[in-house]
Amino acid sequence: MRLLIIDDSDLIGQKLKELLQDLENLDIIGIASNGYEGIEMYWRYKPEIVILDIRLPKVNGIEVLQNIRKVKSQAKIIVLTNYNNLHFKEVCLAEGADYFLDKSTEFENVYEIINEMVVNLT
Repeated sequence: MRLLIIDDSDLIGQKLKELLQDLENLDIIGIASNGYEGIEMYWRYKPEIVILDIRLPKVNGIEVLQNIRKVKSQAKIIVLTNYNNLHFKEVCLAEGADYFLDKSTEFENVYEIINEMVVNLT
């Protein structure tokens, strides 16, 4: 499975990469540092999993999510954000996010979620 990380924080991107690098059958194709780059990389590589932040330069995460879902993409999208409030959660889930996680309290859950996806694929 191919994974794309879209987050403007180099630190978060690297922490996610380190967290997930040992998962078998998972290929981390890249880290996009803004929404525009994220959209471009998504359509170029068509990953099965996307980890997406909400607050991004150039194009925000909700717009990225809408762009990916506009053609009924089957990619699993995990929104991982510091903006964990009910409004953003409702908007993201309504726009097609599969998961909505708080960076400060649910960061480690990303590993479990993606590991389950990879295991169920094989």
